[in-house]
Amino acid sequence: MALIMEDIKTIADILTPCLIALFGFVLLRHVEGIKTKAVRESDYLVKHADYFLTAAQEFLVVHEKALALCSLLSDGVNLGEDIKNTLSEKLKLLLEPMLEIELRLRRYAPFAPTQGEQIILSAKRCNNMLFTVLNKKMGYKSQTAYVDCLSEELFERHQTLMPAG
Repeated sequence: MALIMEDIKTIADILTPCLIALFGFVLLRHVEGIKTKAVRESDYLVKHADYFLTAAQEFLVVHEKALALCSLLSDGVNLGEDIKNTLSEKLKLLLEPMLEIELRLRRYAPFAPTQGEQIILSAKRCNNMLFTVLNKKMGYKSQTAYVDCLSEELFERHQTLMPAG
């Protein structure tokens, strides 16, 4: 009987470290899997937040071009009708990219939870005002100031997205 007990003790002495090593290996693999998944999800969020920031920057660039054209088309600038017609056509060509970028902003807004919705609202207001100006429901000169104000609001919101440093 003592021999059997010693055999059991020897087997237990051998199996205990093996079982602990096996348990540690399984636990380590599980933790590494969770860590890999978290890194992948984090990379996904960062990548799409960057897309949102890029879209906001593109919107500002296109909007600045539109504002410059509106300023040139204002009543205070003396240009010939041919030049004004050319500038109006250039302004109309900017509308499609502005709408595309606004849609892109909407798509990526969830990745900018603090300012995303406000930037979308500002972009929509800017676009609507430019459509009003283009439809000549109001003069270029009177509306350019308001569109410029909306642009400043959009720029300020865009600044909140920029990393501190």
